[in-house]
Parts: sequence; structure tokens; C-alpha cells
Amino acid sequence: MVKKGKWEEILELEVEDPEDMIIFSAEDLTWMQVYGDQVAVIPYSRFQDFISGEESNPNAPTQFVVYKERVRDVEDITHSRINTYLEYAM
Repeated sequence: MVKKGKWEEILELEVEDPEDMIIFSAEDLTWMQVYGDQVAVIPYSRFQDFISGEESNPNAPTQFVVYKERVRDVEDITHSRINTYLEYAM
């Protein structure tokens, strides 16, 4: 039996999209253990809703800072990079 890699396990996780919530935070997601990391997968289109929910969480407000931003035209994108993801430390 071949052991799966971290990315294979992450890609098999169910994408969570709390549709009944306008904004949501980490406590609204089901986190899975993958290679010692807690991982939850959300649609990129809901990323800003997650950030807003985390920043407004009264129990543990979090502030996110964009330290690198790259703007490219759609025509310039030849493939997606699977190794680019947000790591969230609980």
C-alpha cells in the first residue's frame, strides 16, 4: 500500500461552504488532521468572508496582513499552483 502525500490528502477533503452564513470563522469549520496540521478547505470565493469572520470574532480577534500581492491577467495564467495555500495557526 502506497502512503498518500500531504497534498493528496488535502485534495480529498470535503470543501466547506457555510452557505447559511454571510461571514464565518474558524470555529464554524470542521478541521481535519493531515500530517500533524489542522486543515479545512473553503472555496476561494469565500476567502474574504472567512477573513471578515476571523477579524470580527469577539473571543479571539485576528488581523490578517497581505504581505505579498501579485496581479496577473487571466491570459498570463497557464496553470494553478497547488502548493499555494493559506496556513492558519489555531
